[in-house]
Amino acid sequence: MVTKRTITIEYSELLNNDKWLINFFLAKGAQQDIKNLNLFKIGDLVVERVEFFDPQKYPDWDFTYLGLENVESNTGFLLNCFPRKGAEIKSRSKIIYGGDLLYGKLRPSLCKATVLNNSFKRGICSTEFFVLKINEQQVGPNYLRLILTSDFVLNQIKSFTAGAALPRIHIDDFLNIKVPLPNKNLLLVYEHEIMTLQSKLSRSRELLSRTRDLYSKIFDAIKSGMETISIDLDENNQLEMNIQGDIPIPRLEL
Repeated sequence: MVTKRTITIEYSELLNNDKWLINFFLAKGAQQDIKNLNLFKIGDLVVERVEFFDPQKYPDWDFTYLGLENVESNTGFLLNCFPRKGAEIKSRSKIIYGGDLLYGKLRPSLCKATVLNNSFKRGICSTEFFVLKINEQQVGPNYLRLILTSDFVLNQIKSFTAGAALPRIHIDDFLNIKVPLPNKNLLLVYEHEIMTLQSKLSRSRELLSRTRDLYSKIFDAIKSGMETISIDLDENNQLEMNIQGDIPIPRLEL
């Protein structure tokens, strides 16, 4: 059974609006369906950082540079981040600092958003990112990053993007999008849970990336007749393999 939905748009609203995209008005109607949640404009939670740098002027310098290809969709994990010479970076870039939230404005449906670790000092990134300084008195960075990659926000963003080949969203439209924000006590709970999940995912990814090396070490232990092999992943995470019996029994502590 298909449920029909009707939205009434006042003529005056059409005259006062610079967008006549049907998805724009559908998104506004969807916001009214959210119950028991306070909605805040993204612009109330962040300030856009607008600082530019031309790496081409320093062709032999090494730069910490992030492009859209370095941010994984949805998760926000950084991928293949290596220093790059200024000569390799072909355009003017934006300056980024620890704690900044980077949101990919090009093809926003890819949900590319990441929060830079506070230990990060300074670097540069593609101008295809919005660089956002978060008001942490209002919202937790991990909560905000998660919300910005949610279907609730994506459905609103779709109403502001146009162009089939290289769809983008303008900063003014982005900052006017509304997101749900719980009370401060719940916000702290959600922030902690999201951070814990991200940490577990990060350790699991590290283990997965080293699978071939770990299996090779285990096989070497079997050949040499060792009864136990212990492989340190980091100071808080250890993989222990007991190969005393006929079948090795792995135990992973996260």
